[in-house]
Amino acid sequence: MTEFNAIDRLHRLEKLLLQTGEARSPEEARRILASYSMQFVAGPEIKASSALQVALLTAVNTARRAVHGEVRVIGESASPLLVPIPGCQTVGEAVKLLGGTVATAASTAPALLLGTVGHPDLRIALRVVCRGWAGGVVPADDAGFELDEGATTLAGAIAGAVGVSELFQSLRGMNPRAGLRSLGYSAWGPGTHWMRQEALGPQLEYLPTSLWVVGLGHLGQSLVWNLGFLPYSDPAALKLVFQDFDRLTPANVSTSPLAFDSGLGQMKTRVAAMWAERIGFRVRLVERAFAADFTPNSDEPRLAFCGVDNLAARAALEAPGFEAIVEAGLGTGEEYHAFQLHTFPGPEKAAERWVAPRGQQNTEWTEGFDRLAKSEELDDCGKTELAGLQVASSYVGVVTSALAIGQMLRPLHGAPMHASVSGTLGSSGAPSTVIGLVGRRAPRYGNVAAAAPLVGTG
Repeated sequence: MTEFNAIDRLHRLEKLLLQTGEARSPEEARRILASYSMQFVAGPEIKASSALQVALLTAVNTARRAVHGEVRVIGESASPLLVPIPGCQTVGEAVKLLGGTVATAASTAPALLLGTVGHPDLRIALRVVCRGWAGGVVPADDAGFELDEGATTLAGAIAGAVGVSELFQSLRGMNPRAGLRSLGYSAWGPGTHWMRQEALGPQLEYLPTSLWVVGLGHLGQSLVWNLGFLPYSDPAALKLVFQDFDRLTPANVSTSPLAFDSGLGQMKTRVAAMWAERIGFRVRLVERAFAADFTPNSDEPRLAFCGVDNLAARAALEAPGFEAIVEAGLGTGEEYHAFQLHTFPGPEKAAERWVAPRGQQNTEWTEGFDRLAKSEELDDCGKTELAGLQVASSYVGVVTSALAIGQMLRPLHGAPMHASVSGTLGSSGAPSTVIGLVGRRAPRYGNVAAAAPLVGTG
């Protein structure tokens, strides 16, 4: 049986509470997260909407990893699934697999509403909005709510993850606007306000046929979660290469949407591959560190995604000769809601951008850290590692990877990738973007026609 040290076991949002001083001990951090609960109320529209189902399942999956209290789902649990969740046929089965509780009555917890369903008298109640490539949430009583039957699953994933982010921030009480505002993003035009017409994007017509994924932790697994919902008529049309050399730890379960206790100690590549292959994708594994000393074979992917925070790997991204690369990173500390994307080739070379650390954060040692270090008998090296651990939550990774997939899809629909995209789930403003050169020519990384979305009986 694999033994895990204190660093490997530490829930990344418990680390946040220790770091900010909200909790003065590991036990107090766990009690705080155990006091946080969420509920999701599904209306009849979920029977016929792939986007709303993805929003619900994403909300359950990310909420279960953020809070230790109940994640309750009310309504439409018997509805057949329109999107693949391995081993599940109904919405209720998927909810239970992902750690949620199927219930018949609402609680007093902050709520996320899906469809035209009414809601109990709660201070915090948000409604999911999915329109084209854009997803988000609005206050439950917002008169501007509308349902788009043609919304993409990327919109659903963004909406579900943003909704959980808002509910979590409202529970913490650190942001007085959280849970009371409209917030969302567009996978097509992330620099455009998500409610504007140009944020909706074109009809989704083409999907990539191959992708090399570097890093199968938080961001890599979030990417695979979102890829699984794209409308491939035959999932075997997508060829994936998964590259990582780490094993799954309990801390990964708190951030990575495909990580469950049953996979602890297994290679991250194999955990992700098991999920992807059950959906029907073809997967090859590379279980060594990414470096500049290889060239993909002619039958291997020419499109790459990088979701690691290793500077050497990031600097080497362009060396193998990929046709296009999307690289993603997340913020640290209290800025864990922040995200950033870069695409290559572009105005800046990867080897130049990642030549040295930028803006590294020095974490102040806290009373909570001290108690954890003493209880675990950490030496000086362990204390340094503890202080430097990145705070993270799966809902941020899901939004970031959905925006990354949007960048991959843009060239297939006649638009260039953005050279960079940066934003934060803590802000109601649209992310900033810079248009780059990637994708101005016809992409060579392969594409296949998207299938029409599945529609239920309603």
